[in-house]
Amino acid sequence: MKKLFIICFLSLTVISLSFCRKDVNGPIDEIPDPPAERTIDWVIQNRPQDLVAVVGVFPGNVQPGGGNVQKLVLFDYYNPQNYKIATDTTYRVVDPVFSRDKTKIIFGDIRKYIPDYGPRLVLYDLVADTIRPLNDQYGDRLVGVDVVWDANGVGFYFSYEYPHPAAEARPVFYYDLLSGEQSLIYTNFPWMAYPVDLLPPDTLIVFSNDTVSTVQQEGYYYMSASGEFLARINNEHLVHYREDAEYPQNLYPYRGNLRWYDDIQLFLIDQPGVNFMPGTFFQTRIAFTSREGSVLRPFPTNPGYIEIFIGRNGNTQQVLSLKFDSFVSGVGIWGYNGKSIFLRNEAGSLLNNEFIYPEIIPTCIAFAYADF
Repeated sequence: MKKLFIICFLSLTVISLSFCRKDVNGPIDEIPDPPAERTIDWVIQNRPQDLVAVVGVFPGNVQPGGGNVQKLVLFDYYNPQNYKIATDTTYRVVDPVFSRDKTKIIFGDIRKYIPDYGPRLVLYDLVADTIRPLNDQYGDRLVGVDVVWDANGVGFYFSYEYPHPAAEARPVFYYDLLSGEQSLIYTNFPWMAYPVDLLPPDTLIVFSNDTVSTVQQEGYYYMSASGEFLARINNEHLVHYREDAEYPQNLYPYRGNLRWYDDIQLFLIDQPGVNFMPGTFFQTRIAFTSREGSVLRPFPTNPGYIEIFIGRNGNTQQVLSLKFDSFVSGVGIWGYNGKSIFLRNEAGSLLNNEFIYPEIIPTCIAFAYADF
């Protein structure tokens, strides 16, 4: 009888423990199975990491203030026919940037553009489906460019836009979404720095020409969260130069996109071709490169159009890029003429040249910006 009691006690103990262990029964916040028909709303609430954010351009001067209509559109990476138009004509959207968990987006509204500073910054909370224009602690509208989210999604870094960014001062700010406070973390007139990406957990990657503070030439630098330069990123593949036609003795720097991927310890970058001219057509190249530049894995070049990377899906080991037609004088800047989103593998081979395209959305004529 005593043995029977011990066996029953141990059995109950094992059963009780099994109900308490996450590795037996799965995590408490386990993602539910998708419905029979995977909808974009389900993806937003349960799989935001599968979202692609695109600015769709629509014709006509119905946008208040004139110009084409520009709306934020969310696509499902695994079924691009699923999409949601997230904004109306209240906003003229530019530069959407996902938070690291992809539950929030900061975008610019150029209807509220302040010259030399940038568009008004707006927060879109995907889970709550709310849009909120941001103000600083004094009640003034928050404006700027070059948004880089912090690791926790509670704030972001940004800078100001100036007419001649290679020659004008540009500060670096941090904005706390919880307190609504804008903090200055770097300034050193007449030099500039602006955020590019984040090296987890809290090291900012910036581009700067502050040769006084760094005692080195302009380029990419690691910067602390409090604004101190930590080290230069000595990678020759990150910056291209051309001779200035008016002042041949000067070299004009072009900084392409740059994004760090911690899981593969590589940067994904894009670069212009040799002897490019700002504001005109130039050939581009997408590549992976290591921090110090010893590794360079360029994608095939694509004459005849411009291609800028959007992001990388680590699960599928695929890269998204946005293809632009060449610049046409009198039509507008090429940034508003995106024709389709390409899908490539990490070696650069083209898998789909119309992975996502404007015609999916009725009356959409082009894409302008994108993030993944």
